[in-house]
Amino acid sequence: GLTVLFGSSSLLWSAADTGKLLAVTFTPAPTSAAGTVPVSLNAASRSLKHNSTLDFNFMLTTPPAVASPLDGSSVGGSLITITAYGWGDVGARVSNSSDVLVNVSSLRAQVVSVVNGSGNGGAVVVVARTPSGAGLSGSVQGSMWPSQALDSSGSLVSSFSWTYYDPPTVVSISPANATVGGFTGSSDGNSIVLAVSNMPSLGSLNQLQVSFRVNGSSSSLKAPLVSFRSSLDTTYLTVSVPAIGGLANRTAQIDVKVSIAGFETRVATGGPFLFYVPTPVVQSIRYCSSCYPGQRCVVNGRCQGTEVPLVSRIPFNQPGYLVLSVKNAYNLTLGEAGPKLGKPRLQLGDNSLVDLWRVSSLSDSYGGFSTASLEFAVNVSNSSQCTSVVLLNSLQASVFISGLVCFDTTVSVQCRSVTTGNVSSCAGPAVAQDAQGYFFIARVVGPFVRNGGEVPGVAFGSKVSPMVSVVASGANFFDLKVRTPSNLGQSAISADVAMVVSSADGTSSVGTTWTFWRAPAIVSAVFDTYGTRVVVTFDQATNQGASVDMKCTGLLS
Repeated sequence: GLTVLFGSSSLLWSAADTGKLLAVTFTPAPTSAAGTVPVSLNAASRSLKHNSTLDFNFMLTTPPAVASPLDGSSVGGSLITITAYGWGDVGARVSNSSDVLVNVSSLRAQVVSVVNGSGNGGAVVVVARTPSGAGLSGSVQGSMWPSQALDSSGSLVSSFSWTYYDPPTVVSISPANATVGGFTGSSDGNSIVLAVSNMPSLGSLNQLQVSFRVNGSSSSLKAPLVSFRSSLDTTYLTVSVPAIGGLANRTAQIDVKVSIAGFETRVATGGPFLFYVPTPVVQSIRYCSSCYPGQRCVVNGRCQGTEVPLVSRIPFNQPGYLVLSVKNAYNLTLGEAGPKLGKPRLQLGDNSLVDLWRVSSLSDSYGGFSTASLEFAVNVSNSSQCTSVVLLNSLQASVFISGLVCFDTTVSVQCRSVTTGNVSSCAGPAVAQDAQGYFFIARVVGPFVRNGGEVPGVAFGSKVSPMVSVVASGANFFDLKVRTPSNLGQSAISADVAMVVSSADGTSSVGTTWTFWRAPAIVSAVFDTYGTRVVVTFDQATNQGASVDMKCTGLLS
C-alpha cells in the first residue's frame, strides 16, 4: 500500500510501476499560505513485509493577483480592486490600508481601503487608486505586498497585469446646435454626428450611452443612439438629440460613456452644445376664394381640388381664405379654430385683428415646435391692410408677412405676341431657345398705379423676370416687354406658376397663370415595318408651334 501526506493532509494518488521506477502522481492540497510544505510517501511491501518512506519538500508560490477592472485611464486616478491569494497568516492580520503596499508599473498606488483580509477563502482584497505620471500607456505589471510590520522577510509578493489607455476625446460635433425641440436640420430631422478618438473596439450599441447635461439642470437627458462606425482611429456616433423644452437658449455638455464587461467605464465629454429657441418664419402665403369646411383649404396644390391658389396675393373686396405656412410655430393643436386666448391671430396693417379660422396641418414637429398651416378668413378692403403680421401666441414674437400684395380685380393682364401684338396664350419654354431668351408682351388693363416712369416688376412664381421694359401706354393700359426666366430644370411636361405684375411699393398688382413648357422628349425611335421610315414617339404633342409666339425649334430643342 502507498499513502501520500501533503503536510498533514492525505492525498489521492495514482502510480505507474515500471519494475525499476515507481511514478506517483498527486494534486497538492489547497492552502491559504505560500511556502514550503513537507511531503511524505509511505510504501509497504506485503511480500517482503517491509515499509519504505520518502520525504521531500514542495514549494507553493503565490498565484497571480487579479485586478478589476483590467484597465484604466493614463491620467491616473482609476479605482481598482486587487485580490491576492496565498498570504496565509499574514493576510489574516491585514486590517487597514497601511498594512498593504501596491505598485502599478514602477509607481506607488494609493491603497484606499481593505475590503477584507484572508477571511474570504484566504484572499486579501484591497481597493487602490492608480498613480499618475508621464509616459503611462499600454500594458504594465503591478505588484502588491504586505508591509514590513506584517512580513519582515519581504518575500511575499503578488503580481498582476494592468493596462493604461488614453482617454477617449470628443473631436467634433456636427452640427453643434439644435432647437430646444431637438431639431438639427439633418436628413432625419434630429440627429447629430459625434467624432470620438481613442475609443475601444465596440461590439454593439448596448455598450454606449450618450447623454446631454444641460447647464442649470440637475439631471441628464439620455440621447438615443442610431448607429456607429469606425474609421482609422476615430469612431463616429450618430445620435438623436432630445428635446429640452422651454423657450430659452441653453448650452449643454455631451457625455459619451463606454461600458465593456471587465474594463473600466470610459467617458468622453464634448461641448458646448447650443440649444436655441427657433424663430418662426412664414414660408408661404396662399389665397383661396373658397375652402371645404371639413378639410384643408389647399390639397394637392388646389383650392377645393380645382382652383389654383393665388401666391402672396389677395384681391380687394372678395371674401376668401389666407393660408399661411409658418415654420417653428409653438404649442399648436391640429384642427383647433376660433378665437382663443394665446392662439394665432392675423393683425392687418390698419391694426384690425382676424381670428384663426383653423390649424389645418402640422408637420415636422419637434418638442412642441411645428410647421403649421394656418388658415384665416379675410376680406381686404384697402391697400393699408396688406401690411400684415401674424400674432402667434403670447410666448413668441409676431412674424411679419413679407411680400404680400393686394390687388384690384378691375385690373387685368393679357399676354400678347411680340411680333404681331395679337393676344396669345400665357405660355413659353422652360429653356431659352437662344441667347436672347423668350420675350412676350404683358398688357395691363385697368387702374394700375405707376409712380412717374416706374417700370413694374414681373415675377413667375419665385423667379423674377431678368428684363422688363415699358414699350407702350394708353389711357387705360400699358404694355411691358418681358423676358421669361430660363433654364429652370423643369422635369414635368408643363408647369403652371403665378405670373404677377406689381408696382415697386406693392400697392398695385395684377396676375394670371403662366405655363412653362418643357421641350418634348423622345420616348422611342424605331424603323417601321418596311424599314423605310423612322417612327419617332415623343412624350407630348409636338404640333403646338402656334400655341405660343415662338418657333417650333424652340419647343423641340
